[in-house]
Amino acid sequence: MTILPLAVGIADTILNAAGSNRRFNLVEVANELLRQHPAVDVSTDDVVSTLREEGRLAGLCLETC
Repeated sequence: MTILPLAVGIADTILNAAGSNRRFNLVEVANELLRQHPAVDVSTDDVVSTLREEGRLAGLCLETC
């Protein structure tokens, strides 16, 4: 159950990115999400990969394209 808040945070990040056309540093965003959800046992790389994939599925370019 501890991963659900992180998943919601990732979804919110993607939703917010969809509303603004700005790029951001995925590592910084992933680290901030993990800081907000310290009970989750996942790596920064896992969160970065998830952000990339969810962004791609939403049709977003979150990094330099």
